[in-house]
Amino acid sequence: VRPGLELRPQIVVTIKCEGVVRDATKQEFPFSLRDPKIVVLRSDKGAQEADTTKSIEDLYKKERLA
Repeated sequence: VRPGLELRPQIVVTIKCEGVVRDATKQEFPFSLRDPKIVVLRSDKGAQEADTTKSIEDLYKKERLA
């Protein structure tokens, strides 16, 4: 069993996390959130308004350059 929680693509949530980490062993998308916590369900937003994997990658790069 894989730890964690998977949400349906139409559910939007606000997540609080300690940062973004990179796992060099993963090929497809090597980034993950460190210690993520769901803060609130966002019924006011649709899935098309949610952050993308690109925005997570950008956050990782921003953290490394700061």
